[in-house]
Order: sequence, then C-alpha cells, then structure tokens
Amino acid sequence: MKTLIIYTSKHGSTEKIASYMKDKLQCDTVNLLNHQCPELEDYEQVIIGGSIYYNSINPAITELIEEKLDLLLTKRVALFLVCLMSEESAAEQFNNNYSEQLLNHSTADGFFGGILQQQELNPIEKVVTSFVFKNVNVNDDIYYDEVDRFIEALIIEDKVNS
Repeated sequence: MKTLIIYTSKHGSTEKIASYMKDKLQCDTVNLLNHQCPELEDYEQVIIGGSIYYNSINPAITELIEEKLDLLLTKRVALFLVCLMSEESAAEQFNNNYSEQLLNHSTADGFFGGILQQQELNPIEKVVTSFVFKNVNVNDDIYYDEVDRFIEALIIEDKVNS
C-alpha cells in the first residue's frame, strides 16, 4: 500500500518520529514546513501528524486538512501528535486539532510524547515554554513503543483489508 506521512517539525521530535516510521513502513514523507505536499491522489494511505505548540498543531497541517478533507476521507488515514503534556491532555489536543470527521475516519491514532530541546528554541519560545511548563509535569521523551504499536496497527489493518 503506497503510504505518505505528512507532518510538520520545527525542532526535530516529529521529524525523528516520521523518519522512524518511514524506515519501518517503507513510505514517503513530507515536512510541510520545507516542501509542498505531493498529490494525495497517488497514495492509498496518508498519515498526518505534528507537534503541539501553544495548544495548536501547525497551521500548515490544519490548512491541508481543510483543503483536502473530501479526498482524505476516501483514503486510509492515520493521525498522530507529538505533545509534551500528559496523555489526558494529548487526547484533548487530538479533539481540538483534528476535525471530528477525520477523527472518526482515522484507522489509527497515536500520541508519541516528544523532546523539549531547549537549545533549538528561540528566545521567545524559551520564555513561553518556561512559563507554560512551570507547574506542569512534562513528558520529555519520545514513546517509540507507542510508535511501534501505531505502526503495527497500520500493518494489521493493511493485512485485514488485503
């Protein structure tokens, strides 16, 4: 099944995860912050993900979903988020950042943690993150076991539908 991973990665966590999935699934990837999205018509499965910054996924992801929703609903779609907050907060972020239609259509959803790389942040981001995370437990790790479960769910779904 020809698969495309569409993501945005500003500081690297999402890119690490997308690269890991690419190696496991032998698929194409595109970071919308660096490249235009290829024609979705060429793919049977589309995986969409990105990091949460200030309670929102990157607008490039939101815009793509809004523009291509009808087409995405004709494909197998899987969704993921990279979020430093708790699993409960990540679930809330899914509901806030992906449309109900797309969430209901998705064959797999994943929350993969993330790494706060202070050295990659600009001065404003450093101030904001120190304020935002001041009294919050931060998950500062990529959950590769969850990424593997997500990948396995996609592989099983592919076998069932073949």
